[in-house]
Amino acid sequence: MDNAFADKTETALIAERSAVLAAPAVDDDALRALESEAARRLNAYLAGDVDVDADESPLFYGFIKVFGETENADLRVLAKKAEAKITPVLKQFDHMAGYDNLAKISPEEIERNITDLDGFERIDPFKRDADGKFAFEQFAPVFRVLSNVEIVDDDDGAVSELNETFMETVLETARMKTYMRLCVSDHEITQRDYLSELQFEMEKAVVVLFVMDKTSGVEFPLDAAQVGKIHQEFQKLIDVLDE
Repeated sequence: MDNAFADKTETALIAERSAVLAAPAVDDDALRALESEAARRLNAYLAGDVDVDADESPLFYGFIKVFGETENADLRVLAKKAEAKITPVLKQFDHMAGYDNLAKISPEEIERNITDLDGFERIDPFKRDADGKFAFEQFAPVFRVLSNVEIVDDDDGAVSELNETFMETVLETARMKTYMRLCVSDHEITQRDYLSELQFEMEKAVVVLFVMDKTSGVEFPLDAAQVGKIHQEFQKLIDVLDE
């Protein structure tokens, strides 16, 4: 059973651990297997066999913190070492995201956030009813811009499959960035929080793609003025479509 969790993501391992510990009777074998897999990954990280970049660091930090809360002394030591190693990378993320309180996030808060985010990620922001009305109206402008992008092949012919892939890529990238930012939130995440962050990440992706020269002055962490600039540039794209 030691390798039963080898193919699961760190997020899935956290969820599995939560389920095991929440059961009326804790499955000790399952918990040992989970902690064995966690120890394997932390050892690989400490040995340099696994790289974690700044964008991925909050989630891996959450993985370290959650599995560091254990009665297994060896795993606690590994978690402390991994936390020390990832701290410089977290500082890079802090700078990019404008966070300064990652070290204060408890394992319980991280598990709560991941549970909430797993539910919110099932939401289709472009969902529409039978009349074509968007369930989440704030995403209609994003959909409009993305729908007007034409990806062409080498013969300058538009390829619908590439256009669909482009929209999916923008959405999935925005989902990932939203997940990374909110998984280390120190307050309970609401659906409104999630959708607001997802909308901004999609607008930012579009602006960076199409008006990079105008956003070259954007620096991290994003303050209110920079966020406003992103929204302003996105609105200009909408205005062009209205002409």
